[in-house]
Amino acid sequence: MLRLGLAQWHHRDWTTQIGGRGLAAYAEQFNTVEAGSTFYALPSLQTVAQWSLDTHSDFRFSFKLPQTVTHRGGLVANSPELNEFFRVLDVVLDRCAPFMIQLPPTFTKAHFSSLEAFLLSLPAGLRYGIEFRHPDFFDRAETERATNQLLYQLGIERIWFDTRALRASAADNDATQDAQRKKPNVPTYGYALTDTPMVRLISHTYWQGAKDHATQWAKRFAQWVDDGREVYCFAHTPSNARAPEFAGAIQDLSAQFSHQIPSWQWRSGTTGSLL
Repeated sequence: MLRLGLAQWHHRDWTTQIGGRGLAAYAEQFNTVEAGSTFYALPSLQTVAQWSLDTHSDFRFSFKLPQTVTHRGGLVANSPELNEFFRVLDVVLDRCAPFMIQLPPTFTKAHFSSLEAFLLSLPAGLRYGIEFRHPDFFDRAETERATNQLLYQLGIERIWFDTRALRASAADNDATQDAQRKKPNVPTYGYALTDTPMVRLISHTYWQGAKDHATQWAKRFAQWVDDGREVYCFAHTPSNARAPEFAGAIQDLSAQFSHQIPSWQWRSGTTGSLL
């Protein structure tokens, strides 16, 4: 199946697009979300319990590992910070997509041994995806091969963050300029190592200009779905104001290439249903 979501579940410009505010409204339109808030701080146990109440059993959270682990902690195996992360999220572990391990651009092939030790120490029975941001891991040679072999053996997916559409034309507003400056600019090879491929797509402000890139992915998503994989795609725009529309367009494109992918259905009464 194709699971399509956004980079957050609340945005001031989404109230009419998805028919409400907050996670409960979001979960009525989407069945997964890129939960990046855990990268910055852990929620309270009460908050996590509410997340469980606000979502249905088929909803999937893709929580991002804390920056204290991935960026500041040096990927220390079995660290207290990582153990606390999983403890806090325990009540929603049955609704978890692969956890996102986002590494900083300073993480190079010189750190491979610490990467291996860290991945080997992760709790069993859960799914993981990892996003690299240093060119070493895209070298089409020894480092990429060794990395992919390790990930394949451990059943860990490689996350692709496709920023090509974002950079296809000059920025004409502050949000796009900021995104072009901050988002990674690394190759997107688009292969899958597990049964849960993970792709993050960001368009220019005007997502219609990303149709060519989105169509390339739509064909790949259709192939993966037809192969029996559970595909995760997270749609972004520079400010995310129009991300719901972009997500709907991605699914409609994917539906053209697989009978197993339905066309996008906006909730009745939302402005999205009028697009």
